Amino acid sequence: MENLRDIPGITLIALDVTDIVSIRSARDQVAAVLGEGKGLDLLVNNAGMAVSSAAIDTDIQLTRKMFDTNVFGMMAMVQEFIPLLMLSNDPCIVNTGSTAGLVPYAFSSSYNATKAAVHSYSDTLRLELKPLGIKVTAIWLGGVKTNMIQQKPIPFPETSYYAPIEALVRKGRAPPDNLMTAEVFANSLVTASLKRNPSRRLKLGSGGSMMSWIAWLMPDFIMDYMVYKVLGLGELARIRKSAAKAN
Repeated sequence: MENLRDIPGITLIALDVTDIVSIRSARDQVAAVLGEGKGLDLLVNNAGMAVSSAAIDTDIQLTRKMFDTNVFGMMAMVQEFIPLLMLSNDPCIVNTGSTAGLVPYAFSSSYNATKAAVHSYSDTLRLELKPLGIKVTAIWLGGVKTNMIQQKPIPFPETSYYAPIEALVRKGRAPPDNLMTAEVFANSLVTASLKRNPSRRLKLGSGGSMMSWIAWLMPDFIMDYMVYKVLGLGELARIRKSAAKAN
């Protein structure tokens, strides 16, 4: 983000959403930049981390850290920045969810759960803050070319029941080459969020709109079959069945 430092009108502020002291420091710095009695028009909760692993193999400490970042950090940000938002004439909160919170995207169950929590929290928060004049929207995000999506996956444990299909899982979960860039995503987010009446749910990122419709319209058994086949789970069932016969 250093490339933003010299752009007029932009102030970079350090923030760790898992640390309440850091959040309050950032809030106070934002208040100082805005000036006495000035309000914050837009709060975007976009901090996040992802862990890709089978549910029964996932490190619980990593899962706790992910919930701290993706869910509890977001909640703390909302609580601490409410006073500044209340000073604005047209405030809005945007929370970044994901299409992963809509579909049973195997081998990221913990991450999926954090994003489903973001969706549910945002829907309820929208109703609670409506009489206070604060709008709330959630992003149902598809693919965006960021450092998070390009990080190396955690290797399957050698003792994992899923080790025989690790290569198939990696192939099935590989991101496409034509992901939306972070710059396009940021521009789309700001443009949509600053509308007089922003959508309750913004479908952004590559495949964001399509996956949202699929999750709504496709019967569960078809969705389950597609994920089961694409991510090699059917092959694992075949391997285990063959092994059982051999014994």
